[in-house]
Amino acid sequence: MANDEAIAAAGDEATVHTYTIAVVANVDNVTKTDVIACESTTSGHGFFNGALLENGTVETPASACEDIPVKVQVDKVWIVNGVEFDEGDQPDPLTADLTLDPVPDGTMPAWGEIEDGYELGSSVNIDENYAAPDACTVTNEGTGDFELDKALNHFTVTNIVECEADPTIDKTLTSNVQNADGTWTLEYDVTVTNPSNVVPIEYDLEDELQFGDGIQVNSADATGPSDQAAEWNGDSNTVLATDQSVDYDDSDVYTVTVNATVTAQAWTDDTVECLPDETPGGFRNTATVRTGGVEAPTAARSTPDSSDTTAFEASATACGEPGHATVAKTSLGAPNKNADGTWKVRYAITVTNGSEHALYYDLVDAPHFAAGTSIVGASAKVNGTTISGWNASKPLADDRVIGAADGEVATQDVYTVEFTVNISGVATAANAKCDGSGTGFFNTAEMTNGTLSYTSSACEPFTIPAKPAKIASTGFDGGWLLPIGGGAILLGTVGLYLLRRRRPLADDQQM
Repeated sequence: MANDEAIAAAGDEATVHTYTIAVVANVDNVTKTDVIACESTTSGHGFFNGALLENGTVETPASACEDIPVKVQVDKVWIVNGVEFDEGDQPDPLTADLTLDPVPDGTMPAWGEIEDGYELGSSVNIDENYAAPDACTVTNEGTGDFELDKALNHFTVTNIVECEADPTIDKTLTSNVQNADGTWTLEYDVTVTNPSNVVPIEYDLEDELQFGDGIQVNSADATGPSDQAAEWNGDSNTVLATDQSVDYDDSDVYTVTVNATVTAQAWTDDTVECLPDETPGGFRNTATVRTGGVEAPTAARSTPDSSDTTAFEASATACGEPGHATVAKTSLGAPNKNADGTWKVRYAITVTNGSEHALYYDLVDAPHFAAGTSIVGASAKVNGTTISGWNASKPLADDRVIGAADGEVATQDVYTVEFTVNISGVATAANAKCDGSGTGFFNTAEMTNGTLSYTSSACEPFTIPAKPAKIASTGFDGGWLLPIGGGAILLGTVGLYLLRRRRPLADDQQM
């Protein structure tokens, strides 16, 4: 530090040269207890520092020593259901605060922070205050009283957490609509939720279509977070997920889409209705989630293996029903005879939808009037609006949509059709009477809704004018004798004669 340094002679006071030495040392790895504390003037202990003053042939040693500080550092590790987390990375609901006793500086350190000011050979109590959900059990390792025998006394407290969690499952029918071709498209959401805010859950998921008899599945597919969802078809493969993991406080959502035809037989057999207790019927769809090695039930074992204490199974179902429309035809009163001898006849056709679905339908008006009639004019309206260019050879409606009912109030489309009919070719009065198809003004409405076909008919009779009756021949070729008061008129090709029969005279009038 100094070589051949001159120091002035003392005056009234001694002359002093002062040197300041700063040393930075790493003591974290000092573990030998016999060198931590200073021992008199012996070097190799604590922070011993010696100096030697040489003045001529005189050597004067000097030294100073400070004990190496004793520090405490406590780290934290979480092991949650076998998965290790450093402090700060563990699931949020798991918390713990470090407690040390004593705390030399009076401020409690956090996990991983160094607290110093301890004496070698003293002890410290390490503990914690932790919080965990009720579904979790916590055991800790690394707490208690510990002797401080190093410069840096490094400890680790490990919390071993075991949490139980079963998933929840929910299924909703998100869409149930009829298509223009009469088929139905159904969409379902299957939601598997992990209610735990601590641990993930591994699960298997199955989805089964339980439609009513006579409801034919045309196509079925699914989407979701699993690899298996893309292979699901609702028939030969009902598995949506295998060994799928859902994170804590999270959900997995699968969407199932089905196109189906509701046959007329299904309506006849009334298998379109949703029945209670997950009974097949209507558009029922049931999903089942399993955890803990639960296998799907088989004929030999209809319930999960009770020997597996971690076994869990839950199901959720959703069901919808199709809808259908009805048709009714009525006459709008007796037909009217026009001045030209033709007849006007009017009908009302009412299509009714009492279901919760918008429906597609086709509607045809098919007049089956008496033989000998001919339609010389036709017009139609729907809900008061004229159907342009309509005649009896054209449909009244083709893929028309009728809206869903408003609660208990059904939706209706009301058609009015009007015909002008020439009846001059009708041979007999009997044909003018209503006696089924081909008589009177018999008219049928034919409606198709999906696979269902409906008819409704109405009929109005009409009259035909009477023809003159034949009387006895007069002997005149081509003539007819028509009686009149007091005589007869002879009609024929020869001439017209008036024959008058005289009444007999009274006795006083005879000549």
